[in-house]
Amino acid sequence: MGSFCLGICTDSTDRLPSPLILRGILMGSAAGGLYSGLQIAQDKVASMRRSDAQQRKAAQEAEEAAERERRVAQGLSPDPEPTEDERKSPEERNFFEKIGAWARGRDSD
Repeated sequence: MGSFCLGICTDSTDRLPSPLILRGILMGSAAGGLYSGLQIAQDKVASMRRSDAQQRKAAQEAEEAAERERRVAQGLSPDPEPTEDERKSPEERNFFEKIGAWARGRDSD
């Protein structure tokens, strides 16, 4: 739209030859169409990534539920034993252990 307005403005002042105005309008339209197409493609890729992440999360939750059921069937506690790093108090953990616990979602802080 901006290229169209620019073409009209320059045509009214008659400073550019007519073929240059038409080229400007065509190039502006092509660039605008390309930009819109890339935004659509980017949105589609983001949507696919979100759905893939949701599927992976659902599969992981199903796997964890199956593991809990297996542990209960064996007569064990449904939750696995905490690792040595998870047994440490937050004050005893170093920076990387705290980040790892946070990333796993098992931070007690």
